[in-house]
Amino acid sequence: MSKKSCLKKSVDHILRKYPELLNNYDPVDSGGGGRICRTGRILRKHMVKNEMKRTKKLPNLRVKRADAAFFTCPMCRNVLETPVTVTCGHTFCKDCLHIVHFGKCSECKTELGALLRTNILIQDIIEKLKKLEEEDFKIWTRLVPEPRYSLRSKCNGQHAKTLSEFENQHRDYNWNELSATDFECILCSQCLLDPVTTTCGHTFCRECLTRVLDHGLACPLCMHPLKSSEQFRGENLILSQALRSLASDEWQERLSINRQVLDKLEKNNQIPIFICTSAFPKVACPLFVYEPRYRLLARRCLQSSTKRFGMAAKTNDGDKFAWFGTMLEIRDCVYLSNGTSILTTIGLRRFRVVSRGEQDGYDTAVVQYISDRIVSSEQLPELRHLHERVHCKTIRWLTTLKSRLLDEIERYIGHMPALEENWTTLPDGPSWTWWLVAILPLSLQLRVGFLGGTSLEKRLLAIEKMLDHLKIRMKAVERQSFNCDSNEMSTESCSHTERSVAIHHQDD
Repeated sequence: MSKKSCLKKSVDHILRKYPELLNNYDPVDSGGGGRICRTGRILRKHMVKNEMKRTKKLPNLRVKRADAAFFTCPMCRNVLETPVTVTCGHTFCKDCLHIVHFGKCSECKTELGALLRTNILIQDIIEKLKKLEEEDFKIWTRLVPEPRYSLRSKCNGQHAKTLSEFENQHRDYNWNELSATDFECILCSQCLLDPVTTTCGHTFCRECLTRVLDHGLACPLCMHPLKSSEQFRGENLILSQALRSLASDEWQERLSINRQVLDKLEKNNQIPIFICTSAFPKVACPLFVYEPRYRLLARRCLQSSTKRFGMAAKTNDGDKFAWFGTMLEIRDCVYLSNGTSILTTIGLRRFRVVSRGEQDGYDTAVVQYISDRIVSSEQLPELRHLHERVHCKTIRWLTTLKSRLLDEIERYIGHMPALEENWTTLPDGPSWTWWLVAILPLSLQLRVGFLGGTSLEKRLLAIEKMLDHLKIRMKAVERQSFNCDSNEMSTESCSHTERSVAIHHQDD
C-alpha cells in the first residue's frame, strides 16, 4: 500500500473520530483535497446532528435554568404541557393527571374532584418562554464548539471568548420579553395577589374573584358557571413563586398597597355600619349576610385586627339608619354553598352617630360611645332596691313562658346573663337588662330609645312597666280563652279578641 493511500485513511479516521477539527482546519490540497473536502461535507452534516443533540443538554435560557423550578410538573419533572391547576393550588400536566389520577393530589393528598381546564395564564407564559428558548438555541448552534485537540488556527481560543460573551448577553435579558404585565389580574389591572385559578382555567386575585362572585356565580371572562367555593380554592403556587422571583418589585408594591388599604380601614375613624336591626350590649346577635355590600363589609372586618362593625336599625324618618346603635364583634363565620354567610356576633358598646359616610357601597359613620351616668352614693341604695325588685319580676315572668318558646329564645341569643358584682359601675349597666330588652315585644322607636338612654334608673322603671303591662295582657288572654272554652257559640268573637291583643303587643 502506497504512502498516499495510508495518509488518506489516516486522515479519514481522524476526521471521523474528531469531526470538530474541521472547524479549526481548512484543508487545501490540489491533488487529494477533493477527497478530504467531500469527507468534510459528510462529517459536517454528522457533526451538526451531534451538535444539536449536545446543545439540547446545554443550560438554555429561562425554561432550562431558573424557570424550570417554577413551570415544571411535580410528577414528570418536565416543563408543563397543557397545565391544569387543581383545587389545592398545585399545577400538573394534563396527561400526568390522566395517567396518575387516584383522586388525590400527589403533593398534598387533597381531593382533586373533576379534572379542570387548561390554566390559560400559565400556558401563555410557557409559550413565551419556549419562544425565548428557541431563539437561544439558534444562538448556541452558532457558537464554535470547543475542540478536544487544539490546532494552530485562527479560531484557537475563540470558543471561550464567544461563550463568555453569550453568558453576559444572557444575564442582561432582564425579562424584556416576559414582563410583569404577563402576571397582571384582568379585573384590577394590577400584579396578581394571592392568585386563584377557577375551574374554567382563568386566574384572578382572590379578592377580585370574591367580589365578582358576590354579584353572580359566573366567570367574568368566559361566563362559565362557577360555585361560590371558588374563592376558597388554594393559592396558585407556581404563579406565586414566579411572582416573588421574576416580578418581585411589582409583587412587593402590590402587597404594600393592599396593606395600606387595610391599615387605612383600621385607622379610619369611620366604622362600617350594618343596617338591619337593633343590637344590644353583651347580647348575641346572629346575622345572615347575603347582600354583596355586606359580604364585603364582613370580609373586611374579618381581615381586620378588631373584627368589629356597627349595627344600627333601619328607620323610616328620612335617615338611612338610626342615630343610636351598638358595636358588634365577630366571634365566628360560617360560609354557605351559595356564597352567603352566617355571622355569630356579640354586642360590645352603645354608640351615638356623629356623622355619616359611605364606602364601596356600604354605610360608615363616625361614632361616640355612650355610658350610663354615674350614680351618687346617696341614690345607690334606692337604685339597688329597684334593681332587685325588677330582677325578681323578670325571673317570675320568664317562668310563665312556655318551655318551647324559652328554648327558642336561648338558642337564638343565649341564656340570660348572670348578674355582675360591679353592675353599678359598668358603662352599660347590668347585662341581663339588655338581654330582656332584646326579647320584649318593643317597637323600633322604643328600642332605639333604650340604646340612647343614659339613666339606669329610668331603664329599670321602663322594664318594670313593660313587665306589668305584659302580665295584665297575659291574664286578659287567659280569661278570654277560658270564656271561649265555656261557650262554643262565642268562638268567632274570642278569636277576634286574641288577634287584637297580639296586634296591640306589636304596637307596644
